[in-house]
Amino acid sequence: MMGASFLPPVRFIAYIKDELLIVLGTSSSETVLPQMMQKMEHLGASRSVVGLVVPTGYSFNLDGTNIYMTLAILFLAQATNTDLTIWQLLGILGIAMTTSKGASGVTGAGFITLAATLSIVPDIPIQSIAILVGIDKFMSECRALTDLIGNGVACVVISLSEGELDKEALHETMAHPLEIGESAGAGRHLDLRDRSSRQHGDHHLRHQELRYHEEGPRLARGEGRDV
Repeated sequence: MMGASFLPPVRFIAYIKDELLIVLGTSSSETVLPQMMQKMEHLGASRSVVGLVVPTGYSFNLDGTNIYMTLAILFLAQATNTDLTIWQLLGILGIAMTTSKGASGVTGAGFITLAATLSIVPDIPIQSIAILVGIDKFMSECRALTDLIGNGVACVVISLSEGELDKEALHETMAHPLEIGESAGAGRHLDLRDRSSRQHGDHHLRHQELRYHEEGPRLARGEGRDV
């Protein structure tokens, strides 16, 4: 609930829609790493947090891969009529969380990791993995999309917890996610803080001009009396 209050899911997805479309076509989230880091900075996260969290998350924050591996093993257990105890389920969860790290380096690597994880569970025949071969391409796209969204959310959450999140920039970006997201993706460096500073400077300049027009004639008359 807290995440949805300051980072609306639909608006965040709209903000990174260009990156999601690229990932959908390539089935790999690594292809949009530079763009994702740039957009996280535009969103208000500090550069130091973005530089640490986003690249690290590509190896250690693979939400989609972990979810896929756990559900795939449960599906194969049901398909082969294999009963699993609660301890086996907890063991599968822990193993999947461990083996999923670093599985996104190559497109489709999650399927190989799944085979390695399945070999650790002797009750489920490893031959049953052939059932998933036909849909692995689609599952690979879903894994990559979920991993990308998870890394973006994690970057914002960690920036917030470290006190290095520009909430004003976050709220302004989420107010116009499509416009700002397309501007950032096209290479037009739309810095909300710089734009706000320029607007403040223009307002100050107009105030000075108005003050000059009001006080200029009075000062001129004063100079005439001194002469």
